Amino acid sequence: MESSARFPEIDTTDKLKLGENNQYKHNERSTVTWLKVFDAWLAERSEVRKLEDIPEDELHAFFVMIRKQR
Repeated sequence: MESSARFPEIDTTDKLKLGENNQYKHNERSTVTWLKVFDAWLAERSEVRKLEDIPEDELHAFFVMIRKQR
């Protein structure tokens, strides 16, 4: 069966590449977004620290306190 230009047939390798590219873009955007939220949280607390330097219990507090932006 011939495929039209709108619905071309693609092989398994192409499908995997498409999935990997979309997943990578989503992960990158999500990471950037959450780092901005984290930076805003630190700024609100008047703190300047690296993520790696924050104890686990404080990170848990960050996740508990997060609310949607109004």
